[in-house]
Amino acid sequence: MAGYKSQDRNSLLLHRARKRVLSRWTTMKAEYDLPELKARKNPYACKLKKPVTMRFLLFISLLLGLCHAGRAEEKLERADLLDATRPVAAKLAGQPVRLRVDRLSQDSGWAILVGKLVGLPGQALNWEQTKGCHPDLDKILWVVLQKDGQAWQVKHIDICAPEPPYWYLEQYGGLVWPCGVYAGLQSSEGSDLEQQCRANSRGRRKTR
Repeated sequence: MAGYKSQDRNSLLLHRARKRVLSRWTTMKAEYDLPELKARKNPYACKLKKPVTMRFLLFISLLLGLCHAGRAEEKLERADLLDATRPVAAKLAGQPVRLRVDRLSQDSGWAILVGKLVGLPGQALNWEQTKGCHPDLDKILWVVLQKDGQAWQVKHIDICAPEPPYWYLEQYGGLVWPCGVYAGLQSSEGSDLEQQCRANSRGRRKTR
């Protein structure tokens, strides 16, 4: 008997709880009948969207302008470097030349150019006219330049190096130029010269 009374009591409590939920749903439905509500545009949308959009467009335009200006300046700097190198290389080659650039890096007024000399359009370069170039060996163009005021000056040049001169940097005193000029260059052991230069610089700062 006690078990039946307990079940009846539980059923009564459950019925009362369901009744309260249904009464609240009915009241909410009457006050917030969503299917009957009419859509209304945000009256502040026009005031918010336009200024945000204009600011965003101005920001994008500014970024594009800065990128374009940076690329233009980089092209001019590259042209200045090549113009400074070409007459010196032509004098050593004993003939007009063009420069084929494989790598060109600059940092803090210094630059390293690695590439090869080629002849004018439709003409092969006559290596027998050059000074000290063996016609059967590899010929790497290696140039180190420094900016003096507004002009670039050639400090070191080899127009027909049989091996990469950056494998033998001890002849220049080691990694003595700004680290960025060694970007993409590897030693004869395969180590990254730029990273090695920066590690050396950090080591010197710690010992001070």
